[in-house]
Amino acid sequence: MAFTLPQFGIFAQGTDAHHFLEFDLRPGVTPTDAVASFRRLRAPEVSAGGVNIVAGFGAAAWREVAPSEAPASFADFPGLDGMDGLRAPATPHDAWLWISGSAPDNVWDHARAAARAVGDVAELAGRAGGLRVPGRPRYHRLRRRHREPAGSDGAGRGTGAGR
Repeated sequence: MAFTLPQFGIFAQGTDAHHFLEFDLRPGVTPTDAVASFRRLRAPEVSAGGVNIVAGFGAAAWREVAPSEAPASFADFPGLDGMDGLRAPATPHDAWLWISGSAPDNVWDHARAAARAVGDVAELAGRAGGLRVPGRPRYHRLRRRHREPAGSDGAGRGTGAGR
């Protein structure tokens, strides 16, 4: 199965509200069935107030649905081991949706509708919402402003937005 159009939502600008949905396939549902269900999702065709929908699938699904399109090295993300015994576990799911738009309420409504629309093939396993607060600097600007001096314990590394 070849996809003929890119997912334009990846490149959308002015989308301050975001919702991320993770799904696990229901028992007995094949990745081919799931992809067919997710392909039915459509962003509303409006010039203002709409949303963008971007879909993603795990490595196993891609290998079944489009084996010639999946690179041989395509695999689920492993967990990451950090410094001082910190660990970021990988929690791969079968499918993922990113819904973005200009208004949080509109994005929320579309996220709920999307989860219902694919509920016949996939169960919602996780979700996260996010939005950019107007007037607050974005993370990369915060990192530039909050640097520890060279020679301090942080050796000039950024302290991050949360410190």
